Amino acid sequence: MFPIDESMLSQLACDVCGTMLDVVLAGPVSANADAVRWIASVQISGEIAATVEIETDLVIARWIACRMFFIDVFDVEEDHLRDALGEIVNVIGGNVKGILSGGECDLSLPNVEETCSLPVADADHTVVARLSCEGLPFIVRLTETRCAALTA
Repeated sequence: MFPIDESMLSQLACDVCGTMLDVVLAGPVSANADAVRWIASVQISGEIAATVEIETDLVIARWIACRMFFIDVFDVEEDHLRDALGEIVNVIGGNVKGILSGGECDLSLPNVEETCSLPVADADHTVVARLSCEGLPFIVRLTETRCAALTA
């Protein structure tokens, strides 16, 4: 399993969002299962294989885009949402990659999707930081995608 626990992942996400956006992430909040969610992810490959995801709802995705691009909420377009969430997950993923491998891995380009499906279930090899932003869910998930025992 990873040397990153829930507390460390939470702190990393709080530091990234605080530094990049001047946004304060708070303690856990439960997700609304009916909400349209945005999920941004990056893949880490090499010495380790993992996925870093952030999951939030449309309100927070819009708010993050406003903060990142200094635009009014009424001017936010889908490309702004994708770019903002992609950049946040890319920076969080880069920090995770550095902690896990010392840099001996590759980081994929971000993938950002809007989904109406049920919330993502947490796998056995997953670390989850259930945070909130402005009282709404902001979830960061680190999932091992290849067991070390299988690659040894």
